[in-house]
Amino acid sequence: MPLLRKESHILEAVERGLSSVDRPSLAIAALVMGTLAQSSLTLSPRLLAACLVTLGLLLLVSSFLARRVTSLQGERITNLVLLLTLIGGALVLKTLSSFRAAVPLYVAAVILFVLAIGNRFETRQRKAERPTRWEIACLLGILALGFILQGYRVAAIPPGFHGDEGESGMQALQLLHGEVGSLISVGWYHLPMLSFAWHALSMRIFGETVYGLRMSSVIVGTLTLIPFYLLTRLLFDRRTALLATFLLAVSHPFIALNRLGINYTQTTLFEVTTFYFLFQGLRSRKWWDFAASGLFMGGGLYLYYGSRLVPFIVVGFLFCACLARRRFLREHWRGIAVLWLSAILVFAPMGLYFIRHPWHFMSRTTNVFALGDRGWVDTSYSYPQDSGALTLLGQASRVLPIFNYGGDTSGQYGYRGPMLDYVTAILFVLGLGYSFAHARRSRYFFLLIWFWATLIAGGVLTLPAPFVPRLAGMLPVLSIFAAVTMAATVHILKDAWVNRRATNAALGVLVALTLGAAAYLNYDTYFNKYLPTIQGWAMREPATAIARYVVSLGGDYEVFLLGQPKLYVRHGTIRFIARDMMGSDVPDPSLYIPLRAGGERNVVYILLPSHLHHVTSLEQYYPQGVLRNFTRESGELWFTTFEVSKEDIAAAAVLSASP
Repeated sequence: MPLLRKESHILEAVERGLSSVDRPSLAIAALVMGTLAQSSLTLSPRLLAACLVTLGLLLLVSSFLARRVTSLQGERITNLVLLLTLIGGALVLKTLSSFRAAVPLYVAAVILFVLAIGNRFETRQRKAERPTRWEIACLLGILALGFILQGYRVAAIPPGFHGDEGESGMQALQLLHGEVGSLISVGWYHLPMLSFAWHALSMRIFGETVYGLRMSSVIVGTLTLIPFYLLTRLLFDRRTALLATFLLAVSHPFIALNRLGINYTQTTLFEVTTFYFLFQGLRSRKWWDFAASGLFMGGGLYLYYGSRLVPFIVVGFLFCACLARRRFLREHWRGIAVLWLSAILVFAPMGLYFIRHPWHFMSRTTNVFALGDRGWVDTSYSYPQDSGALTLLGQASRVLPIFNYGGDTSGQYGYRGPMLDYVTAILFVLGLGYSFAHARRSRYFFLLIWFWATLIAGGVLTLPAPFVPRLAGMLPVLSIFAAVTMAATVHILKDAWVNRRATNAALGVLVALTLGAAAYLNYDTYFNKYLPTIQGWAMREPATAIARYVVSLGGDYEVFLLGQPKLYVRHGTIRFIARDMMGSDVPDPSLYIPLRAGGERNVVYILLPSHLHHVTSLEQYYPQGVLRNFTRESGELWFTTFEVSKEDIAAAAVLSASP
């Protein structure tokens, strides 16, 4: 492609022109500028100070360990760049608002980083690396860490049990109990029935409980780290793969989604496995690698809607590869044919079902498509809904800041802060910019297709936006971008420093500090900042607390819920947790207060705050009833219950029936 070849010539010319400049200092300057940019968005003086002190110490260490190969002019240029970086960055940060300051600062950071690394990270000698003991030990440690972060007290954390979890669990229970006529069909929300099979298997093993349901996602999330590591190792090297896998394992949205009993991250597992076998096939030219890629791609189409994007990513990459290399198709056409044949054969049964029932395939897309006439109505959107271009621009303005600034609108997670922690956000932007600069190389072009295809299809084109569960498939590529920045920085420092023992020690400390900071910030975000809030539907609404309250009553109570139109007794959360509950909604309180006849059970009325005015009537007819108020930790009223014995129900029924 001419544009990419022209970009290559420009980078080579710049590389020659900067031969006398101290590259580590430029890389550190880029990190300083990125730190200032991220600080303008997250407004954390402590993190800013910690990062600047760390980078200052790194610059000091670099000055002692660097080879003395730069000329006096080169040193002057380097010092000038560092001075302009600090002064210019501080001025921009001081004079402009957060978003207006972040953009020029991040652009400057990317330019400095690309100039600092040049082609040296790409032209280094790469050898076939066999797994070593320390590598396997590190990977097992990361897997254990990921499992702990996702599985620790998973039944109780998050405390809110989302309605989608409940519906997924109920559908899985139908599978488990043999109540589904065919596996080649659709279930809740027209999702393929097989997408609930893993939930059913998990509950068969761990119990038909919240714990059993959520453990299905914990196991999937942990398993995802293995093919992701293999994919990143195949594209880069083992060090980059270990860095990327660690960053993904500790990522707070990855932790959050894998602690929910919903099939979002099944897509991520099948996606990265598809990509791994694709690149393995392109390297080995073995037909079975292509067949495995097609198998996972076709199998993924039985899962969450996001899996439907994977074939388009594969097509886009293969098409661009054919344009970039004339011999590509001639060398790999057999393997590509095997890939698509295996994918078609695997998906054929479900594909035939969707041909017979097209609405089942298109219903969800139709309902969330930003440019459709049946999409979600969100009056908070400030851009005109009658203009397609303005709608997409408005969508983009909401989605693009999610990585470094925040704004998730999903009820399943709903964290309003940045999708990436402070450290990873800086590394991500630099890695993304570096990938653009080297897009002529197939691995970076693939990463960019993966990133932008998911962001556009799962973010810009869907409502509401941004919706993190639809972006679950891009979480791995975010970690790769950040890991590339770390690996390239370490490479440029190691190449420029003299004392190998001191160099390895200094770089080891630097990497440990970076990974430790990322792990702590993500842990703090999810377990300390997010959980105490009421962000996300399940954390905000009382359905989980109501369901657990009903379970605590035992089987002696009949439930009457006054919650319409906000909450219904058949809500997925209540149905799954309190499956044996006997209950009814109360659309017209005058028909249920008082009850016209007594029964064999006691009765409890559950009222949301919007229905509290009916308490007066309840106390009038049932003076012996027990009133209880349930509040959030903040003290805000959550819901109210009014318990009445069956004897009082019968007595009130007699009185109301008498003339």
